[in-house]
Amino acid sequence: MCAPPPRPHHQAAAPGCWTGGNNISATASPSDRAAAVGAASQPRGRHRNRLAEMGCGHYRSRTSHREAAMAGIELHLSVRDLTDADLPSCSWAGSPKHVRELVHQIRRAEAGEVDYLAVCTPVGIPVAVGGIDYTVRPGAGTLWQLGVHPALQSCGIGTLLVRSAEQRIRTRGLTRAELGVEESNPRARALYERLGYRAFGRELDSWDVEAEDGSLRRYETMCTLMSKNLT
Repeated sequence: MCAPPPRPHHQAAAPGCWTGGNNISATASPSDRAAAVGAASQPRGRHRNRLAEMGCGHYRSRTSHREAAMAGIELHLSVRDLTDADLPSCSWAGSPKHVRELVHQIRRAEAGEVDYLAVCTPVGIPVAVGGIDYTVRPGAGTLWQLGVHPALQSCGIGTLLVRSAEQRIRTRGLTRAELGVEESNPRARALYERLGYRAFGRELDSWDVEAEDGSLRRYETMCTLMSKNLT
């Protein structure tokens, strides 16, 4: 489960977001309570994630606390399961094909095969999404399709998403989280390493990428497989 190169407009970060203090106030349901506040991916293959690639890997603010206090915005976020009603608000997460396929992931979540999370604003609008697949490797939850809204990157929301996913894995009685990151994306790998993930192998991954005209092409990439012990 690696993911395709980002869209060019996804490179922008939100300069007013600040994680140096408590400008991001994150709350979650009991099973999703995160230990840290606080990356991104367009859809794609089963293992691929690229949080840092689109600027979401910055746990510390690029601005000073004074600048952030003057220009910052405070985010009160909650983490819950993604629902069908959320999909019209998820066009930022990837191509129309990807958003359509999220319906299938929601059905898989209902069947217990995966968890698919949404980090939401107080009015319930998703600003980050991501899945945990429990069918990839026995005894582990595999994080994939992690994404943060392009207007809210570099705010630490990705870290909140990862921590919440890890808590879901623990809730299932599992002690290992896994993910894949493209070898051409060292920034994303560095982010996962900061979050405690370590490489354990390599895997060729591929998936269909949808162009703006709706045509599909096959994308292939080599991914580094990473894992984290959650005990």
